[in-house]
Amino acid sequence: MRLFLQKKAKLEIEALASKGLRFLADVYIPEKIETGDWLD
Repeated sequence: MRLFLQKKAKLEIEALASKGLRFLADVYIPEKIETGDWLD
């Protein structure tokens, strides 16, 4: 959590980047938007 606050970046997305940008763009991010499940 401290790292998240220092970097001001979502570590969740960085961790999933290894799955590929297509996964993030086509699956993960649209699902997050649809469900409203994100950090403010």
